[in-house]
Amino acid sequence: MKKILIYIWSVAVFTGCLLDAAQVRNVVVTSTAMNKQINNVVITPDRRSSDEKYPVVYLLHGHGMVPADWLEVQPLLPRLADDLRLIIVCPDGGNNWYVDSPEDSQLKYETYVTKELVEYVDANMASIKDRRGRALCGLSMGGYGALRLAILHQDQYSAAGSMSGLVDFAPFPNRWSTQRIFGKAEEHADRLREYSVVNLIHFIRPGLDIMIDCGTDDFFHEINENLHRSLMERHIPHTYTSFPGTHDYAYWNNAILHQFIFLSRHFADADFSKAKE
Repeated sequence: MKKILIYIWSVAVFTGCLLDAAQVRNVVVTSTAMNKQINNVVITPDRRSSDEKYPVVYLLHGHGMVPADWLEVQPLLPRLADDLRLIIVCPDGGNNWYVDSPEDSQLKYETYVTKELVEYVDANMASIKDRRGRALCGLSMGGYGALRLAILHQDQYSAAGSMSGLVDFAPFPNRWSTQRIFGKAEEHADRLREYSVVNLIHFIRPGLDIMIDCGTDDFFHEINENLHRSLMERHIPHTYTSFPGTHDYAYWNNAILHQFIFLSRHFADADFSKAKE
């Protein structure tokens, strides 16, 4: 594990050309629930043997982003996938908050990410077909999605990481497409409470590893601090970091390396001996 941590910190300052053997490709997956095709950027490591299976990190983008933007946030993702021996799947969530919308029955992104996409990955890739080999991670809207989906689908995922996540809608009514997805805040305050991560933590069971981070100058800093305090009050184990930065690519470029330290440690500690073939 010490070698893994040293490696990640070394690549964090590496600025040369990537010489990894990982494959980056666009994979189109059909969502039966939404009757449409969805693009996903998938990063797979160089396969060293036909028997090798990999844990999967489902990486959820933020509002206004597309999956390919992850390679701008952190160009070293292919190298990390190759050397840490994991698959990275970046689905296109649009601006739809990774939920099955209570306002628009045609939008079922929770079903897509937690069921349809997982089933596709396990059927078509060399993934570890077990919750212990699956994690969610994301930034901003994707940080929200990673925490909420992991909490509500602990049978599917064993870890979640959030960078600058919008974990409480109450201070930010009718912003960033939330009105379209959840309805107007003044008419559906109950929905915003129900869908906010801060109001879901009582569902967390032992065995879900959580990491939360947010920049000290981020407009979401206070709500993430509040989430951290609530988790502490309930004695729910988690990792929380807050270091200088705001809501931008510069912060996430660094933060995602911390997240992969956390996830690599999580997967290294997992026992995959009983995972399905």
